[in-house]
Amino acid sequence: MTNLEALKAEIEPYSATDNMYTKRLIDAGLSEDDEYESVNRKVLAKCAIDILLSFLSLSSESLGPTSQTYDKTGLEDRISAICLENGFDSSLYTSRPSVKVYHNLF
Repeated sequence: MTNLEALKAEIEPYSATDNMYTKRLIDAGLSEDDEYESVNRKVLAKCAIDILLSFLSLSSESLGPTSQTYDKTGLEDRISAICLENGFDSSLYTSRPSVKVYHNLF
């Protein structure tokens, strides 16, 4: 799996333009064609969050024969889930408070 494929998988079920994926990866210092490595998980997660954030201001869009409708709550849910999985504070990206998970409390 390449970095580009990993980024696309991270934002599923949403999709973006190839230019948007490429720009985010380049800005993060990653090549889209390089093999995905788990060491870059948080970098790719931040790229995905940035892409999903750009959809929050839209209600829908059409790209050629396909169209997407955006639900702000659903987008914020996905952004919060990515934050939780990667240890980010979701309140920096959404209007929701951040949730922290503590393991091995007992």
